[in-house]
Amino acid sequence: MELMAAFRLALGIIGNITEISICLAPMPTFWRIYKNKSVEKFSWLPYATGLLYAAYWGCYALPFITEHNMLLFTVSVAQAVLELIYLIIFLVYSSPKQRASVAGTIFGVAASVAATIAVAKSAMHKRPERCMFAGLPAAIVTVAMYASPLTVMRLVIKTKSVEYMPFLLSFSIFVNSVAWTIYGVLQLDYFILISEGLGAILGTSQLVLYALYRPRKDTSKEEIKLRELRDDPKKAAHITFQELQDDAKKVAHITLDVDKLQGLNKNTEEVSQCKN
Repeated sequence: MELMAAFRLALGIIGNITEISICLAPMPTFWRIYKNKSVEKFSWLPYATGLLYAAYWGCYALPFITEHNMLLFTVSVAQAVLELIYLIIFLVYSSPKQRASVAGTIFGVAASVAATIAVAKSAMHKRPERCMFAGLPAAIVTVAMYASPLTVMRLVIKTKSVEYMPFLLSFSIFVNSVAWTIYGVLQLDYFILISEGLGAILGTSQLVLYALYRPRKDTSKEEIKLRELRDDPKKAAHITFQELQDDAKKVAHITLDVDKLQGLNKNTEEVSQCKN
């Protein structure tokens, strides 16, 4: 029994480490957003669902709802803080329409968490009822969080590029979901087991996509450019038109130089005739 508890504790620590790794994995992405002063094609939805995920699991791990879940509570609080920081960055560098959506999401998460805690503490007097009330939405949000990268996965399939699906984030999601799945088995917690088990499946799918579309070392710049032009006809047409303009300028410049040279030769011949 003590061995099982120690193993569960070890898995909880691994879950904490991998959870923080997932939160820190987007750092290069947000550094890029900061440098470019634009969110580009990056989606804010994974970070919104991440905030909701952390908030609900934090509620679920509160001592008056479940027991022996202090590690789950601490990592949920840390994740909520980081996800909130990321969403604030989106507020700064996104379009006005996106800012309204992000701000509304942050307010909605705060309101729903406050309502969950208030109802669980005041209206429910038995622990199993509180567990069901807080655990069910936490499990649903977990599935939504793991499913939110499906939009990015669709972009990867469409563009045949993993530029907007960082490998470190995908790998951390996979390891984290596997660790918490095993933790749920040992804890006999079906909310953790089912939700994280589905997360492990989706994490595996992301790794498969990365293996299929990862950048090849032997891919030349010309091949990459040709692939981009093939996937974006408008860009190809723009570049073709630009090249035609450049060629026309070159022809006009050469014609002008030839005219100058002919005029110079004519003047030279006239000078020679005068001398003779």
